[in-house]
Amino acid sequence: MSSLMIMKQLVRFLFRSGFMVLWLGAFGLLAGCATAPKPVSAGKLFHVGLVWLKEPGNAAHRQQIVAAAHAFAREIPEVQFLSVGQPPPSPHPGG
Repeated sequence: MSSLMIMKQLVRFLFRSGFMVLWLGAFGLLAGCATAPKPVSAGKLFHVGLVWLKEPGNAAHRQQIVAAAHAFAREIPEVQFLSVGQPPPSPHPGG
């Protein structure tokens, strides 16, 4: 067998082995990413709605929004909890 043939066989072997090692290494790294995330409790969805009033100090308008939210919660059977509140004061001017 000539040295050229031996060299070609060696290159093929190293290429195939190197490719296999590379493939196995990549597979090993990606296997950690393939783990399933923790399942979310079935049927649970949390939704946050934010509303800005055109007249922030208008208590009557605020009460209308609160009443509408409670009415929606009564009409939609899937709504299990409703909370209404005001944001904490902002140190920024205008909001």
